[in-house]
Amino acid sequence: MNEAVDRVLEGREAMDRGFPGGILMSGMAHLLLVGGVFAASWFGPRRPAIEVVPGFVVPLPRGGGGPAAPEPAPAAAPPVTTQAAPAPEPAAPAPPPKVIKPPKDEPRKGLPPPDAKRTKPRPEKRHGHQRVAGRCGHYRPARSGDAQRERRGR
Repeated sequence: MNEAVDRVLEGREAMDRGFPGGILMSGMAHLLLVGGVFAASWFGPRRPAIEVVPGFVVPLPRGGGGPAAPEPAPAAAPPVTTQAAPAPEPAAPAPPPKVIKPPKDEPRKGLPPPDAKRTKPRPEKRHGHQRVAGRCGHYRPARSGDAQRERRGR
């Protein structure tokens, strides 16, 4: 073969011999990296139990910071004397307040509650003998003569 091709083939064979070792080294490096991240989070500082809210605080003086003494009330004005107005007629008594009654519960029309007692359906009323259609509202077709004889055993 050609000497250049032989060199390429020898280089690839050398890489193939080192491939399992390279995979093992890469796996170990990644494992150490992930382990280091977990160790840093495990041994790192923890969050404080009480978090301080960022902001500012203004200290208040004793007593809440309000005025030391309330302002005095204005002086009372002298009473004004006027003539007595004629007494107005008594107004009609106010009607009694209207009492609002609570609404009545309407019967439910939907499904019964899930824990309600289940009722068994009533069985249909069956007749022991044949009836002609139209007499009692039930229709039961008559059997053919052959079927009746077979039933009786004849």
